[in-house]
Amino acid sequence: MSKSLIPWTSQPQTPVELNPDYVKYVSTARVWSLPPGISAEAKQNSLGGFAKTGTIDVVPSPGGVGVKGDGTTGLYSRIVSVTPQAMWLAVRFVANSTSATQKEVYALGSASASVGAFCGIAVGDGSTAAIFTQFRGTDGVDDFIGKLGPVVELGKVYTVVAVYPSAAKAAAYMYVNGVKYVTDSATSWNTTFTNTRVNEAIVALIRGVTGTYSSDTLLFTARG
Repeated sequence: MSKSLIPWTSQPQTPVELNPDYVKYVSTARVWSLPPGISAEAKQNSLGGFAKTGTIDVVPSPGGVGVKGDGTTGLYSRIVSVTPQAMWLAVRFVANSTSATQKEVYALGSASASVGAFCGIAVGDGSTAAIFTQFRGTDGVDDFIGKLGPVVELGKVYTVVAVYPSAAKAAAYMYVNGVKYVTDSATSWNTTFTNTRVNEAIVALIRGVTGTYSSDTLLFTARG
């Protein structure tokens, strides 16, 4: 089965082959971030309920029009209330950096700083420039489910779906451009679903305070 993750855009795009066992995650996904025809007002202020902070611009890319942060201050964010539970996240982005430094492209964070609970998709895990997905379900606890994908190539378009069916690390997996990855990060562990995530951010992670900014170009975000 083949289905585009962003059928609502008229921009050039790379078709993504979706494995049937995760079509259920994306076929009814709500687009949270980037509708077509982004206005100047959206660029300067807010976008679909997300407020702009710092330096972030709407830019064309090989995968369509997206938002690009500066890697240090720029992000879109909004207040949410996501109860502790199994879930999935999806993003489509263009890789503008290949460093090992962790850079969150899309994340849900709790109100706690530092080791607060969060669920996110990043480029870089501190050791390699691999795609890195992480789910920490409890504030103040280092246990988290972490999965590693391929090392990114500069300028390439990636579609990532991170799936956490339960609090067990063995159950989690991700797809990157239609290929399934189940490799655990070095410190991956089972977690628990305890803390509500109250911050949703594009090209950064907010958990009490903002951190791990990204300079990649985000084209699409969804969760469920």
